[in-house]
Amino acid sequence: MRYDIFPDLIFKPLFATVLALAVALGLSTPRPAVAQDGIAGAVALGIVGTAVYCAANPHRCGGSTASTGGARVGAVDAIALNRTQAMWVQGGLRNLGFYSGAIDGAFGAGTRTAIRQYQAAIGANATGRLTGQQINDLVVLSPEFMSYADDATYLFNADLANDLTRDQVRQLQAELNRRGFNAGPVDGAFGGMTRNAIAAYKASQGLPGGPVASRRLLAHMQGTPAPVPAGAHLVAWRSSGSSGSMTTTGSANGAQNAAQPQEEAPTQVTPVGENLAFDILGVSLGMKPDTVMERLAGELGANMVTDQANTATFGGTETVDTAYLAQQSDWPADAAEQFVALFDSARPDLGALAAIRTIRMPASVDQAMFEAQVLPEILAKYGTEAQFGNGEVWIGGADAREAARADASVLAQCGQLRLAALGTGTWTEGNGPLLDTASLGSVTRDCGQVLRVTFVNSVIRIGLWDSAVLSGSATAPKIKF
Repeated sequence: MRYDIFPDLIFKPLFATVLALAVALGLSTPRPAVAQDGIAGAVALGIVGTAVYCAANPHRCGGSTASTGGARVGAVDAIALNRTQAMWVQGGLRNLGFYSGAIDGAFGAGTRTAIRQYQAAIGANATGRLTGQQINDLVVLSPEFMSYADDATYLFNADLANDLTRDQVRQLQAELNRRGFNAGPVDGAFGGMTRNAIAAYKASQGLPGGPVASRRLLAHMQGTPAPVPAGAHLVAWRSSGSSGSMTTTGSANGAQNAAQPQEEAPTQVTPVGENLAFDILGVSLGMKPDTVMERLAGELGANMVTDQANTATFGGTETVDTAYLAQQSDWPADAAEQFVALFDSARPDLGALAAIRTIRMPASVDQAMFEAQVLPEILAKYGTEAQFGNGEVWIGGADAREAARADASVLAQCGQLRLAALGTGTWTEGNGPLLDTASLGSVTRDCGQVLRVTFVNSVIRIGLWDSAVLSGSATAPKIKF
């Protein structure tokens, strides 16, 4: 059994709160082994967010009985939503212009009012309770999924609830049986045999997401167009394949624009003079430790093991002298994840200076599979305009990007922050991850935020750091007391 022990007493109340939150999320089931044929896809989804995989596979991640603040999330809806899924729904409502509250996964009066407004706008009964189809549609219209075209395979992850009529379930069962996947009697009842048949079919086709009887799956099997989410016409535009921010018409003029065809917006290109900010699993540089750990609890689940260490323990320096660890309890098993966030205790105002995410892939996932199944998800999230080198570096600083286009040697000056050892446990246990201290010294230029993704020996490493601070080029002076 592992214990979360924090050497500095001042951090114990903080982590007690974080761990309580993680338990409240209801993601208590450790990620089980997955068939080799499907694990690359499952982990590929984890590049954008482990929550995507758990959302589509709630029976594997314990998400079906998730709760927030002691109250069951989405209990009155077609399915119970975990916190991340509920946040996607709120994001969809916000993109449509019906919701302006906090994206916190808590369905209060404001969210229910927004749901009723959405239902009225699409001509449904304004009950405030979401049907399966409405859940799936709102998730598709959320920032996490909205940038994808309607026929994108990735959108199978947005199908959380069964949204077929009984007759459509019969059609699905008949098609599954015809293809040799035993769905049982063609009776329109969604039972265990149908669920297992869907899972087997999706695995054979390399389709992500859980065994959900959805319109998207039926359309895929019948060769008909993928469903367009109800309410999509209320959004001014939906970019196909771009992860940029979405423009909405707003609830006030949504109805007016609904009847008018919307033009496809041009693919967004990063302006030359724009500084970019990145995130990993929703964690951004500058975040305080409690916020970082809260975000990770929402992504990695209640089986998240946490720890905190000082310089001597993890290999830091005077500037980077505090580290926080979050990893899944089965680390370092296949598909398990580890996350290290680095701070300067003398400058708490700076927040996180760097973050390193590590995902251990099965040995069967080779370079070709990584490039085919994982890299597209990375590109969808971070784009290509700020991408350099062998396709593994993203530069956030506009001046550095311009310099790198003229001189490739600039990339080396932006640094290569990395871990010297991944470890097999926590720092408290004496075998936690170790920072490659020398790699801190590789950051010699202010390149803004720098993101680096590598895949070596079946391990994906995603590093993010503030090169201005680490290189000593930050405008604010560093003061030790």
